[in-house]
Amino acid sequence: MQALTYRARETSDGALELTTPIRVRRGGGDLPWQDGIALWDTGASDTCITPAMAERLGLAKAERVKNRDTGEEVQTYRDLAIELHTSTGRFPVTLNRVHENRLTGIDVIVGMDIIGCGDFAVTRVGGEVWFTFRCPPRGKHIDFAGTGAKDPPP
Repeated sequence: MQALTYRARETSDGALELTTPIRVRRGGGDLPWQDGIALWDTGASDTCITPAMAERLGLAKAERVKNRDTGEEVQTYRDLAIELHTSTGRFPVTLNRVHENRLTGIDVIVGMDIIGCGDFAVTRVGGEVWFTFRCPPRGKHIDFAGTGAKDPPP
């Protein structure tokens, strides 16, 4: 099992940013890893990368598509290998396609395509917010209410 835990950072406008170091490279080879900053975004369906990082890695451009979260037309890139730093080593992921991201200061947005493969939790204690991710999932749901899951509204 691979796991990571980080403190969330509060921005000047009071929002919380869940960021971690990340290592990325073009998939399918023994190319050197590039270090970057990842933003964990549960509102992003797909993992995204900046055009600058995609260029540094030599990722091949694929088709332009409509981003299903924003509706904006974006470039996609092929074969991104990701390595997340964890307390027990590394957690490697290879994605066949990733969308471009235009956020400043963030190299990769980790979306639900990765987050949904494991367990992800956010907690607040004494004013400090932490988030944690583990993969593979433990096989047991986190249920703070202790009542079991309810079906979403229709």
